[in-house]
Order: sequence, then C-alpha cells, then structure tokens
Amino acid sequence: MNSLKGKVGHYNKEVYTWYLKNSINIQGVSDVESIIPVQLTDSLTTKNRATTISAFDFGSIPGFAYVNRKNNWQ
Repeated sequence: MNSLKGKVGHYNKEVYTWYLKNSINIQGVSDVESIIPVQLTDSLTTKNRATTISAFDFGSIPGFAYVNRKNNWQ
C-alpha cells in the first residue's frame, strides 16, 4: 500500500532500466478414467487412455522499465 501513496520512491527525472524476470511453471491435467472422452477412444487399444499429462517449464523473460515524474505524478 505504501507504493500507492508514493512512499517507496521519489523520482526527479526519467529513469530507464533493463531487467530479467525468472519464470518457473508446472501445469498438468488428470482424470481417474481418461483425459480423452470415452466416445473418442478406441476400445481395442489402450494407447489413448492416458490419465495424466504434465509439463514443467522454466526461463527468463527480458523487460524494459521506464519511470517518469510529471506534475507530481509518477
């Protein structure tokens, strides 16, 4: 809440900076029966009866930040 009140930083001129934001994500879906609806599965084979699919990804996202102060607003 202090940042909304302007208590964190008081800039008197334009400021530019580059930054890196790290990202780590885990996504997944599971079902007790099967992920694919029963109407779309082949009853003669079990290769399309997966119950869980998961993914893990990580990386860095570059960014550019700009701060300026005009008429006492920043």
